[in-house]
Amino acid sequence: MVFKSFWAVALSAAGNATPGGQDQEVNDGLVQGLTTNSLTQQQQDLLKKVSLVSACEAGTLYKIDALYWQSASDTLFNMNDAAHNFTCVSALGGDVRLLTKNSGHDSLVGAATGEQCGQLQKTQSIVDWTTRS
Repeated sequence: MVFKSFWAVALSAAGNATPGGQDQEVNDGLVQGLTTNSLTQQQQDLLKKVSLVSACEAGTLYKIDALYWQSASDTLFNMNDAAHNFTCVSALGGDVRLLTKNSGHDSLVGAATGEQCGQLQKTQSIVDWTTRS
């Protein structure tokens, strides 16, 4: 496991800026990750417990439609995350699609941008998908 300190700090700051802040266990995990570059097993278990993978393993999800746009170079969520999410959600029978693009969360820190998958433009594809019949 790799502790993603940049994203952990950015997302924790946003979470703590909301009314009531975020769970103290999450903040404790941030401190742990920043000081040791790792999380305890208990902290990893907490994050898994509230994740999509946990719901997939428990069979507690229901059929949904989902459109994933994933960057091959994303520094927050990698392509494996997108593939796992796609596999889990599509197994339930919904209209689930996975498109890839050039940029992702990495473009927030100066990486290249590219909001299209081949000839498909991201915004138009989202509009088309949400208005499909």
